[in-house]
Amino acid sequence: MSHEHLHEIIHAEMFRKLLSLSSTRGKIDVTKLNQMLTQNNFPGLYDYYTRYGINGMQHEQMAAHYQDTMISFLKNYDTTLTTEQYEAISWAGLKGTSSWNALTQEKKTSLTDIYNSWLTSANKQCQ
Repeated sequence: MSHEHLHEIIHAEMFRKLLSLSSTRGKIDVTKLNQMLTQNNFPGLYDYYTRYGINGMQHEQMAAHYQDTMISFLKNYDTTLTTEQYEAISWAGLKGTSSWNALTQEKKTSLTDIYNSWLTSANKQCQ
């Protein structure tokens, strides 16, 4: 399994949660979703939904709340990497989010350099 698969698994779980609140024949009914989020106790989902919309909320929520989950998964999957490499890999696909933009330029450059270095040397089955 690659870090991209992990990223997509988290997307699938987020989509599953949204569908459980507002599914209409396997599609998200935005009107129903809005009603469910405002009438029930889903403050986290509602916050990201109102700030970023249905299409922008997942990466924002992933960047803000799933970093530790992704790092933990990566550590369990491959124990040969450094802490910095796990962190850099966890940011793959999340550049441009509010959480990414809040990092210092030095941190963003470091994460990008570490990721690119890992990517060029990684076993192609692990990418």
